[in-house]
Amino acid sequence: MTVTRSHIILLALLACGIVVWALYGVLNPHPPIKIGFSGPLEGKFSDLGMQGRNGVQLCVEHINAAGGINGRKLALETRNDGQTEAEAVAADSALMEAGVVAIIGHMTSQQSIAAITVHGNKGMVYISPTTSAPALTGIRDNFFRVMSQNTSWAWALAEHVVQHRNLHRFAAIYDLDNESYTRSYTKAFAERVHQLGGMVQPEIPVHASRQKDWLPILRDARMKGIDGIFIALSSRDTVALAQTMDLNSRRLPLFSAPWAFTNELVMTGGRHVEGLTAAISFNPDNQRPEYQRFKAAYIARFGWPPSFAAAYGYEAMQTLGAALSITKGSRQGLARAMTRTGLQTGVSGPFELDAYGDIKRPTFILTVHNGTVVNAQ
Repeated sequence: MTVTRSHIILLALLACGIVVWALYGVLNPHPPIKIGFSGPLEGKFSDLGMQGRNGVQLCVEHINAAGGINGRKLALETRNDGQTEAEAVAADSALMEAGVVAIIGHMTSQQSIAAITVHGNKGMVYISPTTSAPALTGIRDNFFRVMSQNTSWAWALAEHVVQHRNLHRFAAIYDLDNESYTRSYTKAFAERVHQLGGMVQPEIPVHASRQKDWLPILRDARMKGIDGIFIALSSRDTVALAQTMDLNSRRLPLFSAPWAFTNELVMTGGRHVEGLTAAISFNPDNQRPEYQRFKAAYIARFGWPPSFAAAYGYEAMQTLGAALSITKGSRQGLARAMTRTGLQTGVSGPFELDAYGDIKRPTFILTVHNGTVVNAQ
């Protein structure tokens, strides 16, 4: 074969590439460990997603400042998981192609179930800051979470409204766009109210993404002479419903699944969400030094106080970091390591994953008072 000038140039380029790659290996003996975050970063659920992402980012920065994982820094890769289950799967596929060792997500139960159904069997480890659907409880799989199952909150809220507020008849409005979360929460709330001698009727499922006018929904809800309205909606939809009620009808007490209790709720809801009450395993009045340090660092980094999503985002990354320390940054054996992380100090409180990757936390009753979310008990 005749060696041409083109062959010589090609061989020279290949040689240069080999040298560059070798130098990269020498200069970067400890490449970063890539962590994925998958959540709603655009659209009406974005407040939940961005707060969760910010909590994860802050924890990544703290771990890196402390030396990383076995001398390796963490690098956060983020993807918007969209509004549909297909978009959640696609977002995680992109993260896997980017080489992440685990995915922190999703922020809604519907997206989590869709993603782990497809990717969990491929060995991808998930840890969710805010997924709480009971459908994922007690299963040995690659899914872990730092938020309690929502049934306990629904029961606590039912006991609060019946036993402490002396209210007994409710309408319920819940969003089918996040059905695995909202339907289970509404069902648990209704069952406990019934056990205590009350009633939840009517139950009104809606696709909030298609809802342009909340007035017809409120008219349906008020037909039965109810004492209050229970809602399982996002913060933006909760605000829209509360505004519609104030403008068009007599004000009724509003009770909510904690999904709505992001920063956007009080920032945009104003007087319309005053008195809105929910139950969740998060205390905004937390005086623990760990939480106060986290809160101060979060405000300094992002400019506003953290919500429950931010705190749980931080704790999800904290737990994943502990597991990666066990595997020395490797994806291999990570799922097993997640259940061996032991008691975590946490920022909101101590917690520990059980053998199924689930968690139990105390429940707090929260309410909006003078434009701030406070502990009602």
